[in-house]
Amino acid sequence: MLTVLKEARMADGSWLRVTRFRPPGEYPLAMWRYLMEAFKCDDHRRNFIQHAYWRLDYRERLDGHYADYTEDNFYCAQVDDVYAASLWFGYSKRSGRGNFGNVYTMPAYRRRGLMTELLLPCVEDFAASPAKMLCCSSGNPYAVASYCKVGFRLIYGGEKGPLCLMKTDEAPNFLAAAEQAFAGKGIALLRPGHPGDQFDCDKFLFYAPSIYQGGRHVRRGPAAQTPDYRIALQEVLQGNGVQWVAENAAGTMVGYAHALRLQDHGILDFTVHGDYIDAAPELIQATASAFKAKMNMSMFFFAAPTDQEKISLVERSGGVLAGKLPGALGSGDRVADLLAFKIDG
Repeated sequence: MLTVLKEARMADGSWLRVTRFRPPGEYPLAMWRYLMEAFKCDDHRRNFIQHAYWRLDYRERLDGHYADYTEDNFYCAQVDDVYAASLWFGYSKRSGRGNFGNVYTMPAYRRRGLMTELLLPCVEDFAASPAKMLCCSSGNPYAVASYCKVGFRLIYGGEKGPLCLMKTDEAPNFLAAAEQAFAGKGIALLRPGHPGDQFDCDKFLFYAPSIYQGGRHVRRGPAAQTPDYRIALQEVLQGNGVQWVAENAAGTMVGYAHALRLQDHGILDFTVHGDYIDAAPELIQATASAFKAKMNMSMFFFAAPTDQEKISLVERSGGVLAGKLPGALGSGDRVADLLAFKIDG
């Protein structure tokens, strides 16, 4: 549903309109065109693949395809009927954990207070919603300061990095919430992943100390094309593979894996919380078996020699070293071999 949140005359005489779109429902074609264009339109060649997958993600959300799993809120500012700024947040209806981001103002409309006009209703809607937390990350200290003014807090301190806006009735901060949620050792449930798992995997799990500070989220060689749950999900929706997730007894996503057909060969990779490493082969084997049944292909896991923890888990899951490309990783005098492990499923 599209809702007009504010209409007012700006200090320079321009007419401001602030809207929120919450799928499912109809939305203006001009809004869709703006949101597709707004992904780094002034720096469109940088991280091109990331932006392309974000556009796919947005199309699914805008058309209501994720509405059973997530609630999404798209905020836009129009100046004299021209779309000029936007931001978004979405959260899992199951866990209440979410993602805030894609904050953007078109170059011609910057420094006019538009982002403040969007942040305020965004934070108010979060407070009124069942959502528990919204996570994001920024390398821009100016943006971080703006977010912190409305309640976000840097998870690890400093001037930039991952941030969280959260309700503190269950835990005082992100790290305390993560400590509670990831308590335990064993996997209670393995199942195919779905769109509702994206924020739990790409934000809550990824920013947990075991992953974010533990060096456990790495993708090597061809696997770097699908570095997170969100991008792999788009390939799965295209019919190119499978995704599986692992839950602990509390229902927390403690790991996920995907096996995808990319450029006519199968690639498997995974991310697992350090406290659940011993159970990770169950997740890897389930993912490999599902991929084999769906695609009738073997798959490969790629690693650097230093990735000993992940290599050990793949070998325990039936992976066998198939070969290596000497010096394929890195550049200059800092290179490493790329190892390929074959998994038959």
